[in-house]
Amino acid sequence: MKQHNGEFNPEEHDMLADGKSWVSKEAEIFPEITDERSGYKMIVDTLAEENPELSPQQVYDAIRAIEAKYNYTLFRQYIFKEPHQKEVLKKREFSVLEDLGILSKEQQTELNALRSDYKKSIDIIVAAIGGDPVAIEKEVEEALLSDSIYTLAEVEQLMINGPIIEGFSETKDVRISDEMVAKFLKDCFGLEVLRKAKITRVIKDDQYLIGGIDSMDEVNALAQTGFVPRLKGVVKNFLAKDRESYERAAMFLEKVDDPSKLQHTFQLCADAGKAGKYQAIRMWSFGVESSTDLDYLTDVPLESEDDKMRAYILGTLAHEVGHRLEMYNDAEIYSSYSTIVEEERSSLRPQYVSVYVLQHKEVFKSPKDLIIQEDFSDTIFIYVTNPAYLQKHYPRRFAFIQEHFPTIKQGSATDAVKELS
Repeated sequence: MKQHNGEFNPEEHDMLADGKSWVSKEAEIFPEITDERSGYKMIVDTLAEENPELSPQQVYDAIRAIEAKYNYTLFRQYIFKEPHQKEVLKKREFSVLEDLGILSKEQQTELNALRSDYKKSIDIIVAAIGGDPVAIEKEVEEALLSDSIYTLAEVEQLMINGPIIEGFSETKDVRISDEMVAKFLKDCFGLEVLRKAKITRVIKDDQYLIGGIDSMDEVNALAQTGFVPRLKGVVKNFLAKDRESYERAAMFLEKVDDPSKLQHTFQLCADAGKAGKYQAIRMWSFGVESSTDLDYLTDVPLESEDDKMRAYILGTLAHEVGHRLEMYNDAEIYSSYSTIVEEERSSLRPQYVSVYVLQHKEVFKSPKDLIIQEDFSDTIFIYVTNPAYLQKHYPRRFAFIQEHFPTIKQGSATDAVKELS
């Protein structure tokens, strides 16, 4: 245990009832954890007795430093429930206890086995992509703590070959094989960008996402219609099992009697997950549109409607990856993009790059920041499906992607579909 020097600050620490054990007042942030203060008291007392050259203050500070080293807080209740998540937490907890010198023999044996398994996977990943093993180990643990990666073997696949693709080969919509979707992602963005974007899986679901639900009154009213399954708790979205139920639910919410009158109909619904964490991209079934509804697909160099819709699916996937890119690039880059959105106009529509983005402004009433994000992601969509269209009508946006995201391959969605033909 390493000694940490520094003057005692009574504003930050409390003495326990025994009159000798110091604990951080921060422990009171977790009032529901009844054993946190008593747990630290036991460890501080034990280690202070074993290390008489250290004050209780120094012992406590050393504990906190070791916790930070392994990104694990003793006595905190973690919400992770899955076996692979609990395994990561156990590895971290035992590592903290080992550094403190209070790990039991049984725990040491279990920790050694966990480390051996991790080392095998980390060695495989480092051999394939290079990098610092310590940094790779942190990424492996972070991925396993997500809700969409389950084994070390899956982490190896993720780090070496890109996200795991599921459901496209079996979908009831226009099909693209899972293998082709994986190849498109690698060709379009490159594996390094995909790793930075922290995408674990891309999942195609044949249900229909009903969005735009703004209140619990709407949630309750929709649940009573029978168009969608009743859900417990507060939800933002419902899933309908087929297109008819989707349309009926959407018409109910908007109080219209014909699908053609719907304003809030999404196109291919997808969700990029929470920025900054390993997450899956999920894609649901189509709404009620065709390629003729999207001006940038009308002259895309593909012959059949099915092929144009395949390009649309891949373009939508690129759009969602675009949302993931927002989390790790310089904020100044997006500030300059916001300026382009404010200034660049075309003869097609005022200000925005697509009808979808315009809907966010006029129909969904989205905040400005979200509108800019959607415009950026739809610019990537068009860049990979019909770059000539983007360069002709929105040359500043086209140049922005070329300059700041040179690894994104223009026209790659269309090229991928041509390979299928």
